[in-house]
Amino acid sequence: LVSTEARALAAWGAHPDPRLVVPGLLADTTWNGMRIAVVAPLPDDARRLPPGVPSAWAVRELDGPAEPQPLVEAAWWRSRRDACAHDARVDRLLDRIEDRQGAAVGSMARWHGDWVPWNLARCHRGLVAWDWEYSEPGAPVGLDEVHGAFQQAHVAEGRSIAAALDEARHAASSLVARSTSPTSPAELRARAGTEEAPSPFASARWLTDLHLAMLLSRAVRLEQLAERPPAHRAELLAAAEAAEVAEA
Repeated sequence: LVSTEARALAAWGAHPDPRLVVPGLLADTTWNGMRIAVVAPLPDDARRLPPGVPSAWAVRELDGPAEPQPLVEAAWWRSRRDACAHDARVDRLLDRIEDRQGAAVGSMARWHGDWVPWNLARCHRGLVAWDWEYSEPGAPVGLDEVHGAFQQAHVAEGRSIAAALDEARHAASSLVARSTSPTSPAELRARAGTEEAPSPFASARWLTDLHLAMLLSRAVRLEQLAERPPAHRAELLAAAEAAEVAEA
C-alpha cells in the first residue's frame, strides 16, 4: 500500500493538475525493511468538505484520456481475476459478473481508490485529496464516486454492507444519468462540434457490478496482507451472494 501511494504521488508530482491539490512526495525510502513514504503536509487553510462525494474527473485524467474497452480485455479486470482465483466463493461471484459484463464496453482511467469526505478538503487553491494507497490506473470510470457513496453509508453512517451497496447502486444510476445530461462535459464538447459524446459507462449495472468486484478483491488482498480475514468479509460475501440470488 505504501508503494502504491508513493507511485501515485510521484505521478501527480510529474503531471500536476490545477483542479486538484495533492500533497507532494518528499521521500520514498526503506527503514528496517519497511517501505516508507514521506509526504508533505496539507495546505494550512485546508478545510473538511461537507457530506457528499465530489466529482473525481481530475483524477481520471491523470494518465490521459479514458480508454473504452470490453471488460474481459481490461488489465484491471484480469488482475482481479488473478488475485482471487484461489478463493472459491469470490471467484464464483466474479464469474457471474464476467458472464454479465464481460463483453460490455466501458471507459477505464485512473482512480483514487478511497474518494471519501475524510480524505478530501478545500483550500484556496481548490480541492485537496490525500491517502492514495489504493490508487490504480485503468480502473472503471465512476468507481471513485460509487465507492465514496458506499463508504459514506457504511463507514460514516454505520449502515450495513447491504444497505451501503444499495446507496452505491443509487450513486451509479445518478452518475450514469448525469453523464448524458445537457451540461455534462462530454455533451458540452459534442455540442461544440469537437467530438462524439458517448457515456463512459456501459450501464449503471456495469458500474455497480465492478464496484462489488473491487470490494471482493480488496477483501482478498487485505486478508493476504494481514494473514487473517478482514472483519467485514463474511458480511460482504453474504450481501454479494444475496444480491445474486435476488437477480436470479
